[in-house]
Amino acid sequence: MPKKAVIYYRVSSQRQVDEGHGMDGQEHMCRVYAEARGYEIIGKFGDEGVSGGVVDRPGMRKMLNFLDERSAKQQETVVVIDDIKRWARDIEGHFALKTSISSRNATLESPTMKFEDTPEGKFVETVLAGAAELERNQNQKQVCRRMKARLQAGYWCFDNPPGYTYTKDSVHGKLLTPDEPKASVIKEALEGFASGKYHTREDVRQFLISKQFTHRGKKGAVYTEQVTRILTRVLYTGYVEYSKWGVDLHK
Repeated sequence: MPKKAVIYYRVSSQRQVDEGHGMDGQEHMCRVYAEARGYEIIGKFGDEGVSGGVVDRPGMRKMLNFLDERSAKQQETVVVIDDIKRWARDIEGHFALKTSISSRNATLESPTMKFEDTPEGKFVETVLAGAAELERNQNQKQVCRRMKARLQAGYWCFDNPPGYTYTKDSVHGKLLTPDEPKASVIKEALEGFASGKYHTREDVRQFLISKQFTHRGKKGAVYTEQVTRILTRVLYTGYVEYSKWGVDLHK
């Protein structure tokens, strides 16, 4: 009877998901590997647009639950991954996940490396997992540098606040632009509070409720914490700052 195998794949960005890059290639490589060894593929699990630094991933949870069911029946399973970088992005996460599947009567295999339960094999595995962690940290550092430079140039590059949305501009790239009619509602709330028309946060909250305002939550559901963020957000004044990265207040 052939061994039973499942495929796990992961792509880290939404762009890769939208463009279809990565997922099909990973699955194809894993399928070719499994079929060449006579394994019967009984499932595939994937995480799309999820960082390798996140251990608790939806697709990973589903796979572990699937392995739990098979393990309860004393059934062995091979988990096939395309590359060690798709498994985890740090040493701790790599071995934690490997232990998780081992405890479920499963083994990890890949067409790009051989996992060996020897001192030499574990050393190579640790080095490769460490290299994946280094790459992740270097990429993160580069992203932060680019974001800081953009902030210093006067562009916001984090989550869009209520009343704004991101649009693509041929000159400026990803640019915050007013999101109507929400922008006009926010403007009226800010000007009303500044002029004394609305005396308290509760007055502003009631105004927003009357306008059926919503950012991402339930329509018309406005919370005091949200009002506080709106009234104290520097971005609404036409200035940018991010003290965490040493970006001082500027237009």
